Amino acid sequence: MEKTYPTNFYTPDDVMQILHIGRTQVYKLFKSETFPSLKIGGSLRIDVKRFEEWCDKYAGRTYIL
Repeated sequence: MEKTYPTNFYTPDDVMQILHIGRTQVYKLFKSETFPSLKIGGSLRIDVKRFEEWCDKYAGRTYIL
């Protein structure tokens, strides 16, 4: 039986699908200072809980990249 582990991080592709924005905008977002992402090796990730907190903080506001 194969074990599965819950994903606690989103990838840029996950964020792209959730926010319905393009790849270029997602990578700009991941590089912005106020977006709580991290880089592991060459991979960008964001903790699910911190992403949800970021969304709550900026809900209803204009976020300029």
